[in-house]
Amino acid sequence: MNKDPIQMVWIGDSISRLEYLCMQSFIANGHSVHLYAYSQIAGLPKDVLCFDANEVVPKEQIFLHKGSYAAFADLFRWKLLAVKGGYYCDTDMLCIHPFEFKEEAIVGKQSNNSFNCAFLKFPPQHPIVLEMLDCALNPNKIKPYDTRRIKRKKIFKKLINNSEQIGWGETAGPPALTRVINYLGTQKDCIIKDFTFFYPIDCSNFDALFDETLVGEPLYKNTTMVHLWNEMLRRGNIDKNKPFNPDSFVGRYFYLYCSEYDAL
Repeated sequence: MNKDPIQMVWIGDSISRLEYLCMQSFIANGHSVHLYAYSQIAGLPKDVLCFDANEVVPKEQIFLHKGSYAAFADLFRWKLLAVKGGYYCDTDMLCIHPFEFKEEAIVGKQSNNSFNCAFLKFPPQHPIVLEMLDCALNPNKIKPYDTRRIKRKKIFKKLINNSEQIGWGETAGPPALTRVINYLGTQKDCIIKDFTFFYPIDCSNFDALFDETLVGEPLYKNTTMVHLWNEMLRRGNIDKNKPFNPDSFVGRYFYLYCSEYDAL
């Protein structure tokens, strides 16, 4: 493998069928996967390389927000990119085509007017990364690009001395990234990829990835990976270890990339 590694983080001691598929999909398309973890993880694809996540963010700083590690993952991704740079990818991104982006800084749109941070590429210390890291570290800090609603939430949390996140993704996730990019603008040397590259299926239609809706339907010619929307699966209490429908979009790629899975 001579392509740049894909960096990920996982909290816990095992992964599901879905994370296995996503990690293996990048390996199958020529990338090494560098997984940052706080403990040994059972059931990883054999070629995944594990690294100590404590070197990025100490274990003592792990937190849950409304039962999810998503907000902590936001903090981790921005700290990792600030220090190391390179590719960062969530464990619910399915790679379907080989790629190697030459641009130094890349962010993908999930719709015409919003961005997502499930797949990113940045050099170390990039201004957007540093701003997002500051948002993650200081969730109640008033920013010049905050909406009135966000400012009111932050002021209220300051008054009650509550440093928790203001809402899902609002602190350092997709909504925050959207505000930061719109505020900083293109002068910060970041290439924007439209939704067809990484987020061709909207979160409101995530179930189409797991049923037979997309049978025989090609995605866009630019699509290199597909977000599988783990947060929507979590909210719906959907079992990620349950075998995928073999005729679904995800099921077909599981068969392609993970023929050895049930023998593990």
